[in-house]
Amino acid sequence: MEKNIISKRLVKLRTENGFTQKELSVKLNYSDKVISKWERGESFPNIIALKQLSKLYNISIDDLVSDELEDNSEKIETQELVVNRVSGPSLFVKLSILIPLAFTIFSISISIVAFLASAFVFGILMIVYSFVVAITTFEAEYKGHIIRVVNRPKSLYLYIDNRVVDVNKVLFAMYINLSGKIDDETIKVSMTANFFMNCSMVVE
Repeated sequence: MEKNIISKRLVKLRTENGFTQKELSVKLNYSDKVISKWERGESFPNIIALKQLSKLYNISIDDLVSDELEDNSEKIETQELVVNRVSGPSLFVKLSILIPLAFTIFSISISIVAFLASAFVFGILMIVYSFVVAITTFEAEYKGHIIRVVNRPKSLYLYIDNRVVDVNKVLFAMYINLSGKIDDETIKVSMTANFFMNCSMVVE
């Protein structure tokens, strides 16, 4: 727990109950210097002091530090990493393959005749997609670590410092998630139905 947060909580409780630091120190049998250190975040009340404070303010120890936990949870924000390097086909190349592929899939769904006429084209486009469009790498840096999302035909890999930490073996998917750990932080990677044109990396 961050001491500056609990110290603000202690100041708030003391003032709400109408005590000066000197008056509080007398009630708790601590010096006013100790009270001052608590409220400046230079030290933290021990369990005995917390019990005394909870009794004095008529709240539980959990409630005494609940704002601490709330403030900490509010400060835990998702940090999006900047993808600073992308290798693979250009957007133009991807669209020039994906648009005909989408049209072919639509044509196949209309009738058997369209299916027979489009099956060969569909097969060719799928091969091109697998070996051209899907070959894309996204790279970002976090705390000196290199994070890479490498897409290969039918597999999506998450690397942290050249080590594979997660794999998703897919060809098409509306939403793909990968994750890995750096110390006690989780790196989450999201790929949506944009066919590897974009990649979102966040730290939680």
